Amino acid sequence: MVIKRNTTPSEPDFFLDGYAVCNKIENSELPLECEFRETCEMVPTVSCLVPGYQGCYSHTATAPFFFDGVQADLGDEQVNIQTCAKACSNSSYLGLFGQDCICGSVLGDRSNVGLCDLECQGDDLQQCGGVNAISVYGADVIGQCGTSEPVELTPNQPYYVTSPGFPGRYMYTSAGSCIWTLGVNVKASHNLEVMTAYDFAGLGNTLSINAKYISITYSGRDGKSRIVRAPYAALQDTITVSFRVSSPSTLNDFHIKFSLTPDSMNTKAPDEQTGPATAPIIESTTSKAMQAVSTSGISTAVGVVTALVILA
Repeated sequence: MVIKRNTTPSEPDFFLDGYAVCNKIENSELPLECEFRETCEMVPTVSCLVPGYQGCYSHTATAPFFFDGVQADLGDEQVNIQTCAKACSNSSYLGLFGQDCICGSVLGDRSNVGLCDLECQGDDLQQCGGVNAISVYGADVIGQCGTSEPVELTPNQPYYVTSPGFPGRYMYTSAGSCIWTLGVNVKASHNLEVMTAYDFAGLGNTLSINAKYISITYSGRDGKSRIVRAPYAALQDTITVSFRVSSPSTLNDFHIKFSLTPDSMNTKAPDEQTGPATAPIIESTTSKAMQAVSTSGISTAVGVVTALVILA
């Protein structure tokens, strides 16, 4: 474990618990000899919570979080979400506890919340538990290439579409495509929000989202966008997400968050013949900026992001 601090305390505070004391050794294979203090408080950390994260819970050797937890053997691989998920492919959940990967299918008491502030050995932006605490993820945390069957969006429960291998970056060896199919099936008026972030290394690789009232394509280096349709002018609809690779052997990653929420301002069904009264909100940001708007609909291009939201 490496502890990072912004400043080095001066004497005499230098030898308080919570610091690593290092002295340079001239006649040694290692340039530094370090004495690590065990007690650390208020250590600044940076971590990213990825889709599939279940939470941080209390975990000790005598009171483990999983009722059926089994420690996985990662061999020579460093522990992170990807390596642990691969080892726990036959379990419903995985837990990261320091350098340990624990597989389980029966969760313990989720009211015993812990403090997860340890960086993973294999990725310092991922959480690997904390002192007497375990970071728990769903086994489906790793992004797949498309859906085997349509997935229906559930109101008030965000749904994520992520690139294959996410949160790692996936390298394609040949051209191809992945397709995800989502469904909207509600009885009352709802709002739809779509948030996207992507980073494509290969030119010509594209990510598209198409539905009855949304049509948007992303390409180029990197960018992000947010589309809000309030209300969404369809009670039943099919949303198709397509990722097409034309430049293989390049690293790519993206994630899309779909949020379907009840429309508190309008409890009746939207009129699909006349369309919604409010225009959609489109926010896009890329490394290059340009914008174009048409009169018949709303067509936006920011950098190399193009978006078309179709009005009924």
